[in-house]
Amino acid sequence: LKFRSNGYMSQQKQNRNKGLYLFPPFTLDPFERSLLRDGEPVRLRAKAFDLLLNLVESAGTLRTRDELIEAIWPDTVVEEHGLTVGMSALRKALGDEDNPPHFIKTVRGYGYAFVAPVTFQPAQPEQPPAPPAQPPPAPATPRSRPRGLPAMLGVLVACVVAGGLYLREGRHAGTAPPHDDVVAPAARSIAVLPFEFIGEDHGNTFFAKGMRQTILARLARIGGLRVMSRSSSDDYPSHPENLGAVAEELSVSNVLEGNVQIAGQQVLINLRLIDARSGRHLWAGSYTRTLSDMIEVENDVAAHVATALETRLLPADTMRIARTPTGDSEAYVAFLKASYFEDQVTNRNNAVSPDAAVEQAAALYRTAIERDPGFALAYARLSMLESYAYWSSITRTAQSIPSARSAANRAVELDPSLPEAWLAKGYVHYYGERDYAAALAAFEHAADQVPNDVNAKVAIAYVQRRQGKLAEAIEGMRQASVMDPRNPRWPYEMALSLMAQRHYAEADHQFVRALALEPHNFACITNRVYALLLAGEAKRAVAVLDEVGAVADPLGQISALRFEIARQARDPDQAFASLVTQLDWVQAPDMGGNTPRSMMEAEAWTMRGDSVRAQAALRNAEQLLKAQLAAEPHNPDTWSALALVYAGLGVHDAAVEAGRRATEIVPISLDLIDGVIYTTVLARVHARLGDADMAVKLLRALLDMPGGQFLSVALLKTDPSWDRIRDDPGFQSLLKD
Repeated sequence: LKFRSNGYMSQQKQNRNKGLYLFPPFTLDPFERSLLRDGEPVRLRAKAFDLLLNLVESAGTLRTRDELIEAIWPDTVVEEHGLTVGMSALRKALGDEDNPPHFIKTVRGYGYAFVAPVTFQPAQPEQPPAPPAQPPPAPATPRSRPRGLPAMLGVLVACVVAGGLYLREGRHAGTAPPHDDVVAPAARSIAVLPFEFIGEDHGNTFFAKGMRQTILARLARIGGLRVMSRSSSDDYPSHPENLGAVAEELSVSNVLEGNVQIAGQQVLINLRLIDARSGRHLWAGSYTRTLSDMIEVENDVAAHVATALETRLLPADTMRIARTPTGDSEAYVAFLKASYFEDQVTNRNNAVSPDAAVEQAAALYRTAIERDPGFALAYARLSMLESYAYWSSITRTAQSIPSARSAANRAVELDPSLPEAWLAKGYVHYYGERDYAAALAAFEHAADQVPNDVNAKVAIAYVQRRQGKLAEAIEGMRQASVMDPRNPRWPYEMALSLMAQRHYAEADHQFVRALALEPHNFACITNRVYALLLAGEAKRAVAVLDEVGAVADPLGQISALRFEIARQARDPDQAFASLVTQLDWVQAPDMGGNTPRSMMEAEAWTMRGDSVRAQAALRNAEQLLKAQLAAEPHNPDTWSALALVYAGLGVHDAAVEAGRRATEIVPISLDLIDGVIYTTVLARVHARLGDADMAVKLLRALLDMPGGQFLSVALLKTDPSWDRIRDDPGFQSLLKD
């Protein structure tokens, strides 16, 4: 029970200036005690009105639960759940029950804050009667309420790369039409351009990149500031000639640019915050420090930027950004180097050797942890890297997920309030365990702590998509696209969602948007080409792939797609020419994970009519897959591939059992996305064995659900996988749908 004694409301009414509070579409009149929405009255109980007025009058400031109880229920014994009930009624009246909220933000464990922009319009002073010939006085000009300057921030947190993981969702789906959202820049919006590195030792360029990333992520922790993600601003120059055009493209009003120079242990940093609309310099800073003093610099930069943009900090914002990641300068440098290598794999997707880059990043994160065993953020990032590498089949071992789980748990133990720790925990559940309910809970916990973080928002959308909550998932992706308009990841994800619904033309539009921003992203290229094949546009698919030309193909994605086009065309010569002989495993577009190259060789030999060599290639694939199963007996990708191998070898029972095993590990009821993959492969197994009835039954069910990223009527007409049952009446009926 809480007892509060205070004559707040009566005193405030006596001292309050007349006027209106405007927060569109609402108008709040304190004296008339009325709330209008677009001019229409909104009914509120007396205490709910008092609660709203209290929050609006202190807009942008966190009010604790105790303060609100004391203000609204003076001289009254009130249980805290009474405030919760009142807040719920107020949200309902405002229509503010969405997540994220538009008006009232909850800061768990502390209280509430009114976060919508509020303008106070003073009442027009009463005028004496005017002579008839005189025109009436002009209405008073509205003015905004003055806003206080924020307190200086705490110590730096070296946060997750603001662009986030470029998650391998190349086989995942959602639903909705495309959105080409354009957002007008807000006054408190900022992009951090790439910092220029000055010097001859290019081995230290990672430092400029790392500094920019940590400053950017630090700013993203401020609730009242809209910060453009790193991915959206990565490809701009450090000092663009037309800053206004850059800001317009990024939908921001302010830009932070700078350069970094390293000489021995000395670091020189020059930074400028510019109002891109006027070209006016809002703040500039020059720092000369040693490597061990860098944390203080980044702390100071974030504080000055927030102050220059007049951003009001809530207490929760201050606490979030006041964490010190490490006090060990060598651990910090190792962390920045690790982030550099990790980024090549998880975000930019441009590592020449992804497994080597993962190994380098992991080793550097472990070095940082050895230097500082309390480095929670390093544990979290190591965990996310290991989970991602496992999911993407870059480094997939029996110890990958246990190691990632241990690192995530340690991060949470060290700092339960660290959002990245909960993201790491969520990805262990997601990537390693397929426990989507647990993953969603962890991601939502991270999002509660950092509401403006696009990575947490999209992580939630990915889980919702797998749970079949397609409307919620696509809305999360749409919001991410609005928050981060030049990040190619979001139109790419939109395209995958549209593929699932078999809206292939709209999907192609989104793929084109993504590739305009990142022309050489393998995942986007391969999925676009495969979407064209699914749409029955093989000639366009070939033309798009030919535009790619000769590029690095470390995972065999492009080569596997060229092989698939040749297989669809029944061209064995082109199929053999497409094989990458230096890789034993490749990422095939119609399979869940990595596939033995020898499975493709068997397909090519079969097209040539050489059954002896085809059988030999299948035996080779069988041995590789069995060895993989010995290490990971519950890997559905391996069971699914083995089912096709057994079908090719004519081992009926083993083929069906392996295919069913994959669908039992990941059924469609558990995972709408991967479940479709394994069920489609099981249908292919039955078709190759000549079991038309079962194959048709599975295909009909798949065509009735959002599974268009792997199956379409157009592809059924050309895919050799269905040749053995092609004349079956049931199969022919599918082609007429």
